[in-house]
Amino acid sequence: MTTITIHSATDDCDYQAEIIETVTELADATVYIVAVADCGRFAAVVYSDGTVITSIDWQGTCGHDDPETVREEIADPAWAHHWMRAADTANCIILDGLPRVLG
Repeated sequence: MTTITIHSATDDCDYQAEIIETVTELADATVYIVAVADCGRFAAVVYSDGTVITSIDWQGTCGHDDPETVREEIADPAWAHHWMRAADTANCIILDGLPRVLG
């Protein structure tokens, strides 16, 4: 089992997310479908610098678990509000086809 660590700013905890599927691999980021116990499956974008951006409601019931939906939403600026930086819940924009946080 391969995992990534997601730090949640809302409860200041680290969660181990099991990688279920690789959606896409790019030069500076890899997009996964992951699962956390009691949270279900959701999308996570892991950047080469260690930044993790997740579906905005990954601890709720509307995580992403369909690779095609994830591919569409990471690249479409209209869906930027569906993504946040896990470490501090910063809002994202879509830039160069990926959700990113400026600053």
